[in-house]
Amino acid sequence: SEFPDGVGIYLESGDVIVNQIHYHFDHETPPDQSTIVLQTATSDEVATGLRRIRGSAYTTPAEMPCTPEEIATGAPLCDRDAVLVELAGLYGETAAYLPDSMIRGCGGQLSDYDQLDGTVAHSSCDLAARNTGTIFSVLGHMHEFGASYRMTLHPDTPDERVLLDIPVWSFEWQLNYTPVEEIRIERGDTIRFECWWDRSLVHLEEPRYVTWNEGTVDEMCYSSIRVIPDP
Repeated sequence: SEFPDGVGIYLESGDVIVNQIHYHFDHETPPDQSTIVLQTATSDEVATGLRRIRGSAYTTPAEMPCTPEEIATGAPLCDRDAVLVELAGLYGETAAYLPDSMIRGCGGQLSDYDQLDGTVAHSSCDLAARNTGTIFSVLGHMHEFGASYRMTLHPDTPDERVLLDIPVWSFEWQLNYTPVEEIRIERGDTIRFECWWDRSLVHLEEPRYVTWNEGTVDEMCYSSIRVIPDP
């Protein structure tokens, strides 16, 4: 991202920049030519008082049970508890607690999210904005079961505004999107985060309950909003 003049990210002495790239070995790929370019400010520019861009991540539930047909096969991983045990073994004990923590963070319970409409699951969660200023960019993130994504400011009010709408999700491209119009957001404003997943999009060798976690066959409903604070 290239920020407007007078806006930047402050890095303190000792800060670490992590650049994460995912690689998969199920097909041939060309040599990696990834690069990263950092544009730094001069001492004079810093002295004039750069505004520090503010970014917040919002994590919301991701729950997708097996279909009745899959459950009827007796697949052991159609049991959510069995999946949580497996996730703890793969990624550590914290991984087993993440799915329920997302649900609690939205003030809900599992029965609000573990429903299927055919092969499609849906998650909706209203959270309070954490920063005040002008929205610089928004991002939505899901994995390969992802079908659609939407982020809405002031939902169900006359001031409702869709910040990001991706009706046909693709795991192959995930971007930060900058609004074409100036959109102001206040700390405490309500933002609705919605994710849809479709079990039919991914072939699984063994049916499993899908919930929030790190693996490609797990899912996420992850969002971020970057805000330029007022002068």
